[in-house]
Amino acid sequence: MLQKIREKSSGWIAGFVIILLCIPFAFFGVNSYFQAQVVTFVATVNGEEISDSDYRRQFSNYRQRMAAQMGDSFDPRFFDQPVIKRQVLDDMVRSEVLWQASQQGGMTVPDTKLATQIREIEAFQVDGVFNADVYQQLLSAQFMTVDEFQSLMRRDLINTQFPDAISQTALVTDAEIAHVAALEGQQRRFDYVLVSAESMADQVAIDEQQILDYYEENGDRYSEPEQVTIQYIEIDAKEIAKGIEFDEDTLKLRYEDQKGRFIVPERRSAAHILLELPSDADEETRQAVLAQAADLAEQARGGADFAELAKEHSTDPGSSDFGGDLGWVERGMMVEAFEEALYAMEADSISDPVETAFGVHVIKLTAIEEEHGKSYEEVREEILADLREADAERLFVEQTSRATDLVYEDSTSLAPVAEDLDLEIKFAGPFDQSGGEGVAADRAVIEAAFSDLVLLEGSISDAVNLTPNHAIFLRVSEHQPAAKKPLDEVREEIVAALEAETKKSLAEERAQSMVERVQAGEVLEQVAAAEGYTVANSELVGRRGASVPYTLVTRVFELGPALIDTPTVVESSNDDSAVVVLREIVDGNVDLLAQAEIETLRTRISQMKAAEEGQAFIEALRQSAEIVVIEDNL
Repeated sequence: MLQKIREKSSGWIAGFVIILLCIPFAFFGVNSYFQAQVVTFVATVNGEEISDSDYRRQFSNYRQRMAAQMGDSFDPRFFDQPVIKRQVLDDMVRSEVLWQASQQGGMTVPDTKLATQIREIEAFQVDGVFNADVYQQLLSAQFMTVDEFQSLMRRDLINTQFPDAISQTALVTDAEIAHVAALEGQQRRFDYVLVSAESMADQVAIDEQQILDYYEENGDRYSEPEQVTIQYIEIDAKEIAKGIEFDEDTLKLRYEDQKGRFIVPERRSAAHILLELPSDADEETRQAVLAQAADLAEQARGGADFAELAKEHSTDPGSSDFGGDLGWVERGMMVEAFEEALYAMEADSISDPVETAFGVHVIKLTAIEEEHGKSYEEVREEILADLREADAERLFVEQTSRATDLVYEDSTSLAPVAEDLDLEIKFAGPFDQSGGEGVAADRAVIEAAFSDLVLLEGSISDAVNLTPNHAIFLRVSEHQPAAKKPLDEVREEIVAALEAETKKSLAEERAQSMVERVQAGEVLEQVAAAEGYTVANSELVGRRGASVPYTLVTRVFELGPALIDTPTVVESSNDDSAVVVLREIVDGNVDLLAQAEIETLRTRISQMKAAEEGQAFIEALRQSAEIVVIEDNL
């Protein structure tokens, strides 16, 4: 056999085949045939990737915001829909195309504006004042560095510049104001007959067959969802850390090793007056601004109130109202020229004019906090917490790895894992796919509990990460399949629903029969009286007419002018109906509005047009961009 293969593999034909086989290896490499190509992004916009991690973080933030807004009505299953996931991605795509356009347009955000925006975020303030420690702590809690946060803030601020610039070009004409005033101030007069659903109650009789049919046709409304109860073990680095202790010698040795870490850098408290100097200003203008700054500096040195000078002359919107106060400034927070001048000053002194890209500054140094090191006693608890955290993280990894090995050995019981790691077996549930309480509220736990591996195969899950260094292993201890509730349990609900539907239908039919009689030539008042109703005549009412039911007024304002003097059936409120005859339409008159009302209307129209034009601009960018979406990664 081997000899035959050798014979067949010789000759020009075999050589040609070998050359063909070599081509793909030459271009792509042997490894490409054996290594999976992992795509770590969900989309590209003009070649720029939107990473999977960024998308997951954005989607998680969106779910958290919606959960806070919706409260008890929040349903996690709603956010598993592909359309919702795509909506979040579309928002990120729009942000990316806007960012790219802003970069091409040379848009920037001054450091002073960025610092002002950050200082004004309430979450970073204590008693209304920016607090650097709180700032650092909150960012650390979100696993974000200062540079990352400032980069995101800068991007958001830059992304508003194009839409803001477009919005400022939105013009509102007098004709547009008159048109909107005519519509919003419009009044209508009409006759109407209210036919309440409740007035049909004596005609409603629900029989057993109707109940049975409704129960069969609407079974989903009366079903208990599939539910599970889980048992789980929990490995949490924070809990592990509570049992870890270190002696004083170890703590002091760590302090000596890391003394440099506990050096608090010098910082300076400053205020400034900023005089605007356009980048394209000529030399004469520049000298004039420098002279004005020098004059203000001399006034301050001569005893003038610096804060009042700042309020009167400074063009920095973030600090002028506060007397130019910039708070505590550390190295790296300001542009280089400003920082060099500030750190060259003595306490309570006033600088000469300092020119930067943002204008000309006069700086007042109000206080200096020298660089200093913290004592062992000051940082003992911090060192202890760090050592505990590091040791706890190591033990967390070891215990999670050990638990994984034990699960692979026996995936049907948590008892061996709990015994080996000295952990308690806990329970949660029952809960359905909308979640429950405690760990059952976590989406990752819900997905694991209802996965095929856990639910159908009865296995223990892989480690489910709740937060960094906090995981659980779970298995389903009880499963309740989805089941329709017994008819007797939901009979009253069904009867109530059937009665409501029937009464509403009968009211609509009664109103429609009255319309048909009027259309045949009878008088509305006579038809209404014959049916036991009365005709009400409204005065001229606006869109928020208080004397007439709001829903009825809303429906009347949906009727076109062509329906004047034509009887029509509309919804009145809830399940009620009404016969309406529109009699008169009177448009609003802009000439009757006060000037303040006209200006308010102009502002509102301008804002609406600006929003529309801004969205149109972003959509145009999106349409012209090359966008590739990896659907499988959503």
